[in-house]
Amino acid sequence: MNETKKALLRQHLAALSSIGAPKSAFVCVMCGEQLSLREAIGEKVSIEDVPPKSVGGKPLLLTCRLCNNSAGTEFEKDLSLRHRVEEQARRIVGQVDGAMGHLVVTAGGNSVNVDAHRHGKQVRFSVSEKNNPATIEAFAEVMNEGAAGLKVQVSSSKTYHPKRAKLADQKSAFLIFSAKFGYTYALNARNLEIRRQLVEIEESPPEPIAQYMSLKESCDNVIAINEEIGLATVTIGKRVIGLPWPSHPLEGYLERWQRAFGACSQFKTLPLPRSFEAQLDFLP
Repeated sequence: MNETKKALLRQHLAALSSIGAPKSAFVCVMCGEQLSLREAIGEKVSIEDVPPKSVGGKPLLLTCRLCNNSAGTEFEKDLSLRHRVEEQARRIVGQVDGAMGHLVVTAGGNSVNVDAHRHGKQVRFSVSEKNNPATIEAFAEVMNEGAAGLKVQVSSSKTYHPKRAKLADQKSAFLIFSAKFGYTYALNARNLEIRRQLVEIEESPPEPIAQYMSLKESCDNVIAINEEIGLATVTIGKRVIGLPWPSHPLEGYLERWQRAFGACSQFKTLPLPRSFEAQLDFLP
């Protein structure tokens, strides 16, 4: 067992002891399964990177390996794909330099497969050999003529499943809140449906409980909570991800979102957790 896992396991066990859980037992914050200390030390418990390592996450807490692996396979691959699609889009519209990847460029009714690279305002296209030579010739003729009003359409073959990517965001937000507030938050009965969506993998994903929010003021690098209306947010990347806060029942949370589109000052803010802090578990 490496030092990171050892330190996180000590934090989990201390939090569990503080809320009166059986000694020498580990509990997964996602599925609630109880495992022996021997199982936790072994391979049945693993480190969760939040958000996933593929999009820049860092070790934050522990979950059982089944929850870690199943959600990773089902949701996080789409999160990684979304990250790549958005990075490619930023290069296409000129926000950042670099390789734009494989694209399909259409002009004058002719479409060709290209690999593109942006440097400043210049974009260089390398035409793939997989194109039909006649199509390349017709495309080149249209581009060389440069007729006024010529429309050029650029499309990408990269795609992702939006609901699965959003469920990955939901998992990240839930785990950040769990690391900050502990088992008192994670295993609250009002969070049961949030957890169920993350552990009961369905072929057709449900509509995620998590919502993307727009606030008039930035709440970057903090957890923001409004207990009066039962809402909590955390910013991951450029998205403000919100979940119902268990001060209120899940029912009616969508209506409460409508009242939450305001300034960050309407929320109590707390710094992001650096590990499994479990603050609520240690309250007297």
